[in-house]
Amino acid sequence: MALLWDMLKRMLKENKGADVKRDEYIAVAVEKGFDESFVEKALTAWYNEGRIVEPKPGYIRPIV
Repeated sequence: MALLWDMLKRMLKENKGADVKRDEYIAVAVEKGFDESFVEKALTAWYNEGRIVEPKPGYIRPIV
């Protein structure tokens, strides 16, 4: 899951700090070879652990 976490932080940086579209994040992860259900489970776990928030519907942001 570390690779997924790094990817999320990289996308946030590429967006100049703007929230990351959840669907776009999942699509990029799948494109890089991750299973979509695995990515969904990772996002759910991070949300439950308080590692990410959903500041607006459909967007995610890591708590750094």
